[in-house]
Order: sequence, then C-alpha cells, then structure tokens
Amino acid sequence: LKQYWSARERAFARWRALQHMQDENAGPGLESMVTNDARTMFNMAVFLSSSIPPKRTVNIGGQGTRQERKAGQSERAVESWWAAQDELRLRSGLEPFREELAYWLCLYGGYAVMYGMDTKGVPFAKPLNPAYAYPQYAEGLQRFIYSYPTTLAEARLIANKYGMEIKGRDDLQKVEVAEWWHRDDGYCHHAIVASGVGRGWVFLAEPEEIAVENIPVLCGPVAGSPSRTPDAQEEAGSVYYENERVYKDFNRWLSFLMRLS
Repeated sequence: LKQYWSARERAFARWRALQHMQDENAGPGLESMVTNDARTMFNMAVFLSSSIPPKRTVNIGGQGTRQERKAGQSERAVESWWAAQDELRLRSGLEPFREELAYWLCLYGGYAVMYGMDTKGVPFAKPLNPAYAYPQYAEGLQRFIYSYPTTLAEARLIANKYGMEIKGRDDLQKVEVAEWWHRDDGYCHHAIVASGVGRGWVFLAEPEEIAVENIPVLCGPVAGSPSRTPDAQEEAGSVYYENERVYKDFNRWLSFLMRLS
C-alpha cells in the first residue's frame, strides 16, 4: 500500500517543507530568504477550523415537550462525552480533538479517525496522522494499515494490552508499529506488529477475527479533486496545494533580490 500511495507521500513531504519554512534557495556564500507567510497562514487556518465547536443535534423523533426534553438530555450527554474525551487527551499530553483533527486536515487535506469502545464500554474517537495511514477502498474501506514510528515503551504498552510481551531495556528505543485491518465477508481481521524490537516483525497483538462489518476507521481526503485515481493523489485539500508554487516562487525572487543588492 505504501507504494500505491507514493505520489501522496511526495506531496506530503513538500507541504511539510513549506510548513517548516525550509530554505530551498540556500547555497554556499549566497543570500537567501524564506517568508513566514506559509506558516502563519497555516496556523490561522487551523485556528479558524477548530475555534468554533460543532453544533450537535440529536433527533429522537416525534414532537412535544417530552421529546424536546429527551433530545436536550441526549445533546448534553454528547457534549459531556466530548468534554471528557478532551480531558483524557489533556492528561495524555495531547491537544483537544478538534485542534488535532484541524491540524491534519489543513496540512494534508485528509483525515483518519479510529473509533470504537474501550474495555469499559465507553465510546472513543482517536485522530490519526494521515501521513501514516494507508487505506484501500473497494465498496467501502477494504483494508487499512496505520504504520507509525514510536518508542519501545509505547510498543510494550500495546503488547501488554493484548497479553503479549516484547524484549528490550531502552524505553526510548525507536520502533515501527503497524496496525492492520482487513474486511472480508462480514468480518474484520486485525493484528498489530512491530519492527525494531527483534528480528523482523513481531506481533504486539496476534491476528484476530472480529464480527463487525466495517473497519472502525473513517479515512479520506477533503476538498481537492473528486478523482480517487493514483494520478490525483497530490490534489488533496491541503492549504498548501493551491499556493505551493506561489510560495516557492516568491521565496526564490526574494532570494534573487537579496543577492543583487
């Protein structure tokens, strides 16, 4: 799947370079300049996208005071759940859900959110980094791999959650974790593996078959081209897609002017 999404990977790398204000015109003994327009515009886009809470309306059917009261209770319960989710994220050193989702939407023009219920039966929604998400579609999400770098300490926590053990003493050792989902005939197959903790890939969660019809991930692009063919992968809705050449040309001309002066 990584090979299939290679065009998207190249676009993501270019957009990250713009966000990080990477100087592409620097040279030995030469003046160059990078404006901060690309970064400040990105920060403003994230702020505008996440500053206003979404309006959540629960329709329980029917009319009248009793139905309105039930709908109000349900809506307040949803608001409380979102507040609880953000509190849990704050304790884990994470940004609020809306801010992280807006960040990925503006940077990559796409989203990936894993959802489900924890062991206590409480629903959860977890934004994922779209740069590490590799979907395959066939009448819905057919296969999904989330492959990301992390530490040995986090990989060990994942393994312990599924009753597995991994070796290693350096908790800060870099490892690669890949969570794999595949939908097949009314079931979803799931496994988690890691590399860098032994020879080859080792299981953090052994393969299992889950009786659910859909992979519990929402993943896709926003805005940009409606085409989903490989040649359109770079036309996602990132704030940098339309302005990429403008920023680069402006930085190049400013660098030329500095050298002439």
